[in-house]
Amino acid sequence: MFLLPPEAKGQDRELEQQREQWRQLVKQPHMWAHTDFSKVPETNSMLSDNVGLTQLHRDWDMIIAHGLGVDHCGHRFGPDHSAISQKLAQMNQAIELIVSAIDRDDRSTALFVFGDHGMDSKGDHGGDSPREVDAALWMYSNKKWHSRQGDERAARVLANAQDILSKIPLGASLDEDLRESRWYNTHLRDDYKGANGGHLFEAPQLRSISQIDLVSTLSLSLGLPIPFNNLGTAIPEMFAADDDARAEWGLLSVLRLNAAQVLRYIEKYVDSSRSHGFADDALRLWRIMYERAEVSYRELTDVVAQTPKKRHQLPIRELEERVAAEYFAFTRVVLGSLRQMWAQFDIVLILAGLCTLVLATITLA
Repeated sequence: MFLLPPEAKGQDRELEQQREQWRQLVKQPHMWAHTDFSKVPETNSMLSDNVGLTQLHRDWDMIIAHGLGVDHCGHRFGPDHSAISQKLAQMNQAIELIVSAIDRDDRSTALFVFGDHGMDSKGDHGGDSPREVDAALWMYSNKKWHSRQGDERAARVLANAQDILSKIPLGASLDEDLRESRWYNTHLRDDYKGANGGHLFEAPQLRSISQIDLVSTLSLSLGLPIPFNNLGTAIPEMFAADDDARAEWGLLSVLRLNAAQVLRYIEKYVDSSRSHGFADDALRLWRIMYERAEVSYRELTDVVAQTPKKRHQLPIRELEERVAAEYFAFTRVVLGSLRQMWAQFDIVLILAGLCTLVLATITLA
């Protein structure tokens, strides 16, 4: 609601229609007639006399909204019920209204819509089945950030990274699914039968990303440093269209920053803990891969310096893509190695812990 300017006389009809659609959507007689938006300063100082709606409309850098309706509906009815279709339609209307408001604004604004989990056939989540861990991600901006050429270049970077990952010895400490530079949602062919008037859905084959990649992507897209201990990799399609002839290719710059942050975390972790648990061969592999990428980057900058007017010619663009792939592969190998080392469950120790708990309970009883 903050995206729409405050009501005023003489506003155009389209804006009034959007305002009315919001009112109908939230089922309130007035946009602010809700306890969460009380005009009493003690309840919500944002709407005190010192802060008017005009200021609310303009003075924000980020808005975070959490829609609980789909989750509640799934838990109560399951994913194949007609109520889910109705709730999704309502959410879709809200997103359309947000996009319309963003398009009216003169500020560069990006919208990220994503879920934090999926649901199984009963509407529950918390397990590790594909339906429970898979969720949608959709991005939109009122300024151009995406291009077909950028997508093609990103795809070549991922293909080059795939080639690098496939050559890593099978004996290396690496989560095997991370040998793939990209995944597709082929497991999401819907097996729901449309009971209770529910919807039928045949999922298109869309590229999937790892949820951990959202942190680095959001940070860099907002011009912020990646959090120190994040091990995600920036989503290539988000930055591949940044292709100004006067500057370094956006995706290459982002992946180099990303790789440097990951290496810094590893080196600090090793320096601060003698019992870090990293195998010598894993540390050696990480450092070799990073240094190899840095050497390739220096070779690229030398070529560009010698022929600055040819930055957009095919040989240099191909070299940029190969260097970017080396940084991407490095971050994926580090993540794969650490996931295998840290995300382990020792059945013997778990059983020993359970036995200890039972004995302690009996003793205390």
